[in-house]
Amino acid sequence: MLGGVNRNRLILVGGAVGAAGLLAVVLILVAGKSSSATPTTTATPTPTSVSSLLAGIPQLGNTLGKASAPVTLIVYEDPQCPFCRNWNVQTLPTVIDQFVRTGKIKLVYRGVVIIGPDSLRGLRAIYAVGK
Repeated sequence: MLGGVNRNRLILVGGAVGAAGLLAVVLILVAGKSSSATPTTTATPTPTSVSSLLAGIPQLGNTLGKASAPVTLIVYEDPQCPFCRNWNVQTLPTVIDQFVRTGKIKLVYRGVVIIGPDSLRGLRAIYAVGK
C-alpha cells in the first residue's frame, strides 16, 4: 500500500504526463492544419531570445497571455526534468508565437517538485524571475 505522500506524488506525475500527452495531441492537430512549418531549435534559449520571444505579451503572475483568451494551457513541470527542458526549448517558442501571442490561448505555469530538492530551488528562481 502506498503512503499518502507517495500516492499524491504518483497522482501528480500521472496528471502531468496525461496533460503533456493531451498537449502533444492538440499541438499535432493544430500543426497539421498550419500551412507553414516552423523550424525547431536545440540550443538553450538565451535571456535575450527569451526577452524578445515574450516582448509585448501580457503577464499576470504565473499566467502569460491575454486574460480573455478562450483556451487555458496549464503547464506542470519540474525544473530538473529533461523532458520539460526539451519541450521548453523545442516546442514552447512555437506555442508562444502561434497561440499565446495571437490570443488563442493563455499559458499558466505550475511548477512541481518531483525529482529532488534542487527542483524547489529552481522553482523559487523561476517564480522570482517571473516577477
